[in-house]
Amino acid sequence: MGSAASTRNRQRKQGCERLGITILQLLEVDTVVQDRYQKECWPQVTNSKPSVQQVVKNFIKPETKGKKRSYVEMKYEDMVSPPSWFSCHPWSICHASLVLGLRHLLDRHGETDATSFWVAAYCLFQHDDVSHAPDVVLPAVFGSRHLYGIAVHIDSQREIWRRMWCLSEILASTTHGGETMHMSFVTVEESKTCESTAFLLSDHPVATESENVRRSCDAKFPLSAFALNRPIAIDTSCATLQEDEEAILRQIIKDSGEGKSGVRASTSPRSPKQHPAYLKANTLLRVKVEAAAMRVAVLAKDEQVESALLRGAQNNEMLRGELKQAREQARSPADMASTPKSAPAPPAPPAPSAPPAPEPQIAAGGTDPAEVERSANSKLLGARLGYLLEGFPLQAQRSTGHDDPTFHEMSKTLALSKTGLGYNKLCPRDGRLHCSMVDSLAAGDAQRASHFLSWCWDYRLQMYLQTWRQWCSQHPHMEAFIWQCFFCNNQYRLQEGQQVTDESLGDIFQARLLDIQQMVVMLDKFMQPKYLERVWCVYEMYTAAANSDRVTVDIMLPPDQAADIRTKIASGVWDDIRKKFQEVNVEHAKAREKKDEDMVKEHIKKGAGFDAVNAKVREKMMAWVLKQVEMFLLEDGKVRSGADFLRTAGLADYIDKLEEQGVCTFEDLEDLEDADLAAIGFDPAARERLLQVVKMGPSAREETDFKDKLRMLGLTADVFEGLSEEQVMRNRDMEERLPTLGDKKKFRKWRQSCLTGEAVVEELVALDMLVERGPDWCYDGDSDDDMTPEDGGPQGVGKVVAWCSASGEAYGPSAPRPGWVKVQWQVTGRRRSYRMGTPERHSAELVFAAAIADAQAARALREVPKGEIQLHHLRCNFGYRCGTRFSHYALFDTRVEACEKVAGFKPGDVVEDKDGDRATCVGLKYRADAKKVDMWFHCNGRDGAGLFTHPNHDRCLRKVAHKRLQEVNREDVEGASDGEIDHDERDWVGQNLKPTLKYLSKSGQVLHFDVREEILQHFRMPFKSGDVLVDKADGERMTCIGVASDPMRQLAARHGQRGRRVAGSVAEVWFHVESAGGAGLNPKMYKALSRFKVVENRPVHELGVDSAGDAWDMETALGLLHSLDGALQCDFSFPIGAGKNATPDWFDVRPEIVYNVVGFRPGDVLTIRGGPPGTCLTLIGLRPDPDTGEISVWWHHEDFQTVHAGAGKIPGWEHMRQMMRDTGEKTNLEELKERLRSGKGRSEENQGDLSQQQMEMLSQMSAQLSPADLQQLMGALMR
Repeated sequence: MGSAASTRNRQRKQGCERLGITILQLLEVDTVVQDRYQKECWPQVTNSKPSVQQVVKNFIKPETKGKKRSYVEMKYEDMVSPPSWFSCHPWSICHASLVLGLRHLLDRHGETDATSFWVAAYCLFQHDDVSHAPDVVLPAVFGSRHLYGIAVHIDSQREIWRRMWCLSEILASTTHGGETMHMSFVTVEESKTCESTAFLLSDHPVATESENVRRSCDAKFPLSAFALNRPIAIDTSCATLQEDEEAILRQIIKDSGEGKSGVRASTSPRSPKQHPAYLKANTLLRVKVEAAAMRVAVLAKDEQVESALLRGAQNNEMLRGELKQAREQARSPADMASTPKSAPAPPAPPAPSAPPAPEPQIAAGGTDPAEVERSANSKLLGARLGYLLEGFPLQAQRSTGHDDPTFHEMSKTLALSKTGLGYNKLCPRDGRLHCSMVDSLAAGDAQRASHFLSWCWDYRLQMYLQTWRQWCSQHPHMEAFIWQCFFCNNQYRLQEGQQVTDESLGDIFQARLLDIQQMVVMLDKFMQPKYLERVWCVYEMYTAAANSDRVTVDIMLPPDQAADIRTKIASGVWDDIRKKFQEVNVEHAKAREKKDEDMVKEHIKKGAGFDAVNAKVREKMMAWVLKQVEMFLLEDGKVRSGADFLRTAGLADYIDKLEEQGVCTFEDLEDLEDADLAAIGFDPAARERLLQVVKMGPSAREETDFKDKLRMLGLTADVFEGLSEEQVMRNRDMEERLPTLGDKKKFRKWRQSCLTGEAVVEELVALDMLVERGPDWCYDGDSDDDMTPEDGGPQGVGKVVAWCSASGEAYGPSAPRPGWVKVQWQVTGRRRSYRMGTPERHSAELVFAAAIADAQAARALREVPKGEIQLHHLRCNFGYRCGTRFSHYALFDTRVEACEKVAGFKPGDVVEDKDGDRATCVGLKYRADAKKVDMWFHCNGRDGAGLFTHPNHDRCLRKVAHKRLQEVNREDVEGASDGEIDHDERDWVGQNLKPTLKYLSKSGQVLHFDVREEILQHFRMPFKSGDVLVDKADGERMTCIGVASDPMRQLAARHGQRGRRVAGSVAEVWFHVESAGGAGLNPKMYKALSRFKVVENRPVHELGVDSAGDAWDMETALGLLHSLDGALQCDFSFPIGAGKNATPDWFDVRPEIVYNVVGFRPGDVLTIRGGPPGTCLTLIGLRPDPDTGEISVWWHHEDFQTVHAGAGKIPGWEHMRQMMRDTGEKTNLEELKERLRSGKGRSEENQGDLSQQQMEMLSQMSAQLSPADLQQLMGALMR
């Protein structure tokens, strides 16, 4: 059971990995800070420049008070991006200097304004004990895959070298960041005229500068910033709080791995004799700082400082060696061409989806394969959609000076001239200066394009952003990288005339579009969009339509255009709509440049011709228009009344007449014919308009459309003559009308695409159909556990391998129980059964997935940079032993292309580490505890596959041989990763339990157990009730009790978070460990079967059931409660509600009636066994539930922090009743009511923490419920 502190630490760790603040956001905040400071006259501000400490105290804390979130989360919730740089600085530094220094760092490194920094003041919640967690915050930030540098900001007072937090951050960058973590020193010096100048010194070359420029800048870095006359020692530095100092020093000892000495020092980190860990840490710090100072001294030709540095290191061999190496590197011009240890961009050869690192100039026309690859990769880059919506708008507005510029205006300042993002940066396509915008972006903002945008340069920024946001709302889980000519063409070359238009036509439209395969068309409006007037756009649409078998097209509109569609349809101008879109004519389309227009039209003449292009584009646009009309008319109309539909369609005038004739639903409207309307009294014009709108949905046109789609797939649609799309799509047997297997496969693909998103029900399901989790999915484990999602997570897709109808008709091998479908998941390889929806039970545990899910997954893997493969990329289908001891059966991904995304080894490779130990590469598998994909190896002498602890396989291992990897069968291993009982079996067991044994759980619950051997066999464990098991690992013994479900867990499941399962809420095997007070669960027992040995069997007797003590019986009590319906005497007034809005209501408080139901009397003060001290419940009485009318028991809750303003209910109180204990105290309810009314007692300020307090209470009551279960259960408690 995780404590509240561990929960906060886990949340803080997750926040550290993802929260960053951009320089534009910092500049915005600094402006607000200066304004606030002047208005409020903050105290103790020196020279009108507030420090970071003063900003936190006077600005950040007041802004975030009561929000329970950091400033970044609160202010920039929708624009947060993971940090690329860590800002290390003392809080005494001037806030404006901090921002200026970070701005200078970005400028020197050539990074964009969208680059994020981790700044503690903004990224941590400042009302929490954040400073006491060096073991959580720093490893999390420096362990992030997004972070590649630390900016050490030296303040004017050089306070940074005396602050323990700052030194620990520098130290953490070396211990947790590894060799790839860059370090840059920044300082801002102020002249006598009060002008501020920023200086930067980096430990690696800057891609935007020549080596001579870099050396010149480094020589100007002030040596005084390093405070070399003051020794750097972390054990003699200080922090504001003593507990911070002790926590940091303990962490240093812990990280050093000094064994017993670390334990001894942990109680008193500061000791007269220095701990060896401190000496090691001080040396690492001095190496970083003094090596940087040595470089400056050499470049500035300050021999005195050079000598002093070497003299100071004469007793430290490691430091002296590092200083000599730094001196030689600074002196030698050879390092001009050297590459850094690790540039922010991926090393050459670059991964296909990551932007290449800038290189020295490439000779034009070179044939070096690496150059060719870099050039090709650059041409396929796309800009991250998140950047287009977050960082780019601010850049555009700032550079143009307009809130809503056009792209023509933006190109002058962002894509061209000296202010362009790519100005003075090497172009990877030709090796010359000045590159495209996408080549100038940070690695995380530029990857292999996933979508091709077809658009117009006349569009304005705000319309562009609104349209993309609308698109994002419809594709919430998609991370898109956009190929858009504005960003991805090198506009400098186009301006020079180097990239000719004819070359772009063939290269962009043929190569780019066909390679990316997903085109998104952006229209500015529904009627007469500019898009159809531009020759380039029309030709792009034609190219996509002509290759519809390879390219998907998604058309998007700004959100306000939905109203325009509504208006046009409601006004009955369908013919006008159709006519406008049929008028598309590429011969009349224009281009901004006449020569471009002539060239494109000439290209069309030589190719398909104007008629073919016009026909294809009209067909594509008309199909989209019809889709919009049908979605508008049918989306709500079928599920709502006919009146609602008519109002939506603008036909409200007809409602009264129709309702008088009993025409009330949409189905009624569909049945109407012209003669019916005439009989009702409609004139001809009204009849025509009504029929036109109502019949626009399921009509002959729709039938024709779906048959056209089938013909486009190469199918003979005549076999479906006389049938509607609905009839064909919803009948799985329709494929039997098709003659060949190929035709049937095409038909299945069409049917799959039509059913995408619909619930998997018996009427629609068929073997081999693709499915994914639906809105009623309830099979995920806790966020805290280490269980891999069985479907591979929300992006997982599976194939139907078997199913069984409600009547028991089975399809496929090993069919599940009636009403269930069995799915094999592509990611994990696991086979699991799920409930199908039925007309009576509107469940959607599964929905049908998109037909192109397989192709998308394959493309997604190709685009993944090395080291960033995720769970949903895996395809596990190779069985092998997992675990170096007590191994179990597990499935691994053995694809070579997948393994290459982790390390340069493939399954069967025999590798050797530096100690000479050998192991065989098995493949990839997800590590749920670390939330990452790892490469697993079978070390010689071990039971099965395990993990190496070193961070880099390529650097620490070498291949010495290769052998054929022998697959393992499930029968060869006792346990299995997916060896637990299937969902349909568990459900059946839960419904067929026949308890014969009462036994106490660890949490004090009396549970009812079924001990039959045939029931236990369903759980795939070789145990029966009474078996005594010995743990081979530690010798601990436990007894198998039987199968039961826990009512408390059932309550948690009912009120819990959707999507999660609660172990023990349906049926589970319970074990009693010798050292425990009762029976408990081991949810992962099925994986650890080989670890336990049955040594004997002895009968299980009832445990902890005291029949003589408390005669209260739950079934009797609930029966009495229901019998009181209509017999209550509610004559006592008492407030109900937990908050300040508590209102008086009436209760039955007759002692004998309440006692018969609850076993206690009104006014009795109770505690919960195992609950925290100070928590108590006062029984109030009985009254009907205001929502359901059912008679409920009402209580008043208070503890050390909170006093509720009134009474509340506890759903499932009857299951907690056995844990309630009478304190012997008796509260007068009148006095309690008066105390609550007068406001006496404790304040209600902390009532926002109620769920946390109650969670801690229940965590004691039911020790095996997870924190997530308890958190959800407490949301319903005392409502």
